Formats: sequence, C-alpha cells, structure tokens
Amino acid sequence: MGRYNTAMAKQHLLWIDGVGGFLLGMEFPLALGNAQAQPLPDVPLQACLGRRHASIDVGAEGFVLVRGEGQVSVSGKPLGQSLLLADRARIQLDEYCDLEFRQSVPGSGAGRLEILRGARLLYPIRTALLFTEGFTFAPAPRDGDGVIPGLRQSVTLFRTRQGLELRRKSPTGGVTKHPLEPGKPAFLPDLCVTWEVVG
Repeated sequence: MGRYNTAMAKQHLLWIDGVGGFLLGMEFPLALGNAQAQPLPDVPLQACLGRRHASIDVGAEGFVLVRGEGQVSVSGKPLGQSLLLADRARIQLDEYCDLEFRQSVPGSGAGRLEILRGARLLYPIRTALLFTEGFTFAPAPRDGDGVIPGLRQSVTLFRTRQGLELRRKSPTGGVTKHPLEPGKPAFLPDLCVTWEVVG
C-alpha cells in the first residue's frame, strides 16, 4: 500500500448523516486489539484483549484472519494460524468479544467488521469498513458492499494517492468525483459525508 499518502497510517473515521459512523480499515494487516494499548491497534476494542489479539490481512482470495497474541475462534472453531474469511463468519476474541465479518461479494476487496457483543470501539461506532481501494454504498444489498436506505444511486468511497473521494456515475455515462477533506462535510444531493482523521 506504499503508493498511497503516508497520512493514511492514522485512524480514519467516516460519518454519514442519518446513518452513523464507520471506522475505515485501509492499511493491512489490520490489528485487532485492546484500545488501551500503545501503539493503538488499527481496530481499538474496549475489551480485555491482547495488544495485537488478532489481525486481518488481504490474500489472493480475499480477507484472511491471522491469529495473534490471544485466543481466537471462528464460527465456534478454534483458529489455527490463519483462515480465509467467508461472509457471516463469527469471530470470537477470548470468551466474550464477538465480531461478525460481512462481505456482499465473495473475494472482493471490500468487507465489513461488525461488533456483536462484549466490546466497544474506542469511538461511538460499531462497524469497521475494510477495503483495499473502494467501498460501495448502495440502496440494496445486492448492489454494493454496504447499504444506505433511501440512497438514490450507489456511491463509492475510493482511495486515491491524495486521500479519499466519493465517486458516482453521472447521467451522461461518466464518473463524478467528490474529493474529501478531513473535517469538512461533503454534500451530495442525497448524502452528507464527513471524513475525520484521528491521532
């Protein structure tokens, strides 16, 4: 991922009016660990976990869960060294922290990590968006990586050399680009998005 802006090493949040917030996971491997640890893990969880309890990496076939310092199970089975994640895989960190991996398109470069129970993120957020280049929000599950009810048209959060931008097909067949600036809301006809950089 070295071809991107080095500022991406910080924590990145995305706020969508009327929907909520998301932690953006764009640098891999992505460490899952205790929010009190230093340095801060990529997915900081307020739970009794190791500093780098487990991690998620990108392989040739999709996202891979890699065991770290703590006990990890996937859908009730102890994790060996690593495992390719499938949609609806339930990840248990120690005994009480449950996460769920979601991926609308198997093998794609985008997915979601949702907290089910036993932990909170360091921020008032329950979902992390995982993507290598882009994450598409759509009005229906079959059309994108995540759903925003009432959205008129799909929109993709895209990673560029300069940072992040929103991309949407235009009525003329081209692509309309809306570069995002940290801390500054971006307004589309049916969407308001704010990108926040923490740390």
